[in-house]
Amino acid sequence: MHTQPELFPETLLVSHDGERIYTDSLSVAAHFEKTHRDVLRKIRHLSELQSVAFTERNFALSEYLDPTGRRLPKYELTHDGFAMLGMTFTGQKAALFREDFLAAFHAMERELAARDRRYVRALAQVRPTLIPVVEMTKKGMGRAAIAAPLGKSPAAVTYHRRAARSLGLLEGRAA
Repeated sequence: MHTQPELFPETLLVSHDGERIYTDSLSVAAHFEKTHRDVLRKIRHLSELQSVAFTERNFALSEYLDPTGRRLPKYELTHDGFAMLGMTFTGQKAALFREDFLAAFHAMERELAARDRRYVRALAQVRPTLIPVVEMTKKGMGRAAIAAPLGKSPAAVTYHRRAARSLGLLEGRAA
């Protein structure tokens, strides 16, 4: 009987870089017990069959260093790229792995979405204290002129300006 995978099982090697969730051809080869050369061949064949837009979006050519120090090709695959490639593999192990792999992708997507929601809530709480500083700064007012009506020190205005810049509410250098 097939058991439910951990949220992010190490053996599935699903990664993210903050913007995208992906795996790579080396991981796929290891887990499907295929040679990396065969997985690369399948990806190249799929790339010939798919649209250029799909291929560019879902199969990013990269490289890795092998144990001897040679630079060799590998691909980074998105969820859709993996799904397309995974459909070409057969057998029970392949079917179970696809199931686990898709579950890991979806779990990571849920975690990243939850993190985004937490960020939006935090930003909503912080913005009201920054808005007056941002508006007065955009009007060209200096730190002292902003600080006085808000009951803040010029140093606090500098702090708020830096925070506003880091959130994308102001442009330019912190001052």
